[in-house]
Amino acid sequence: MCSTNLDVVVRPHKLSDRDARAIVRKVKKNPKISAPKLADQIATASGKKVHPETVHRILRSGGYSGRVSSRKPFISFVNQQKRLDFASPHSPDLNPIEHLWEEVDRRVRQQAISSKETLRKAIEHAWAQISPEMTKNLVMSMPNRMQAVIASKGGPTKY
Repeated sequence: MCSTNLDVVVRPHKLSDRDARAIVRKVKKNPKISAPKLADQIATASGKKVHPETVHRILRSGGYSGRVSSRKPFISFVNQQKRLDFASPHSPDLNPIEHLWEEVDRRVRQQAISSKETLRKAIEHAWAQISPEMTKNLVMSMPNRMQAVIASKGGPTKY
């Protein structure tokens, strides 16, 4: 049996537009409030019993998706120090000796090495050739290095 003229009965909304705007305002003030708590507050304030899903629908239409950004876990000062103590010597960006060894390596590779003894002498000679100015520059660059590591959140830097 097919009917061409169907009368559709739509139940009126329990909440007015003003009530919906009030819900959105409450969420703007406190983004972590739950829909069931909002439904309880509405029931207490206006006597209108509303299902939490109705509150969800109003919030979705107001641009709220119901997701709360996850927070990074709190790291105590002691654990921050432990991380830094571990990371600093293991990070080539924060360990100037690594750059000195790179310089020694570059200088040694320019020579023809034929035995352990010539390698030892070449390393000692390359090490002795490192100027105090170079070590001073490495030490003076530490604040910039630390800023670069912080800016890259521990990732690679230009150093």
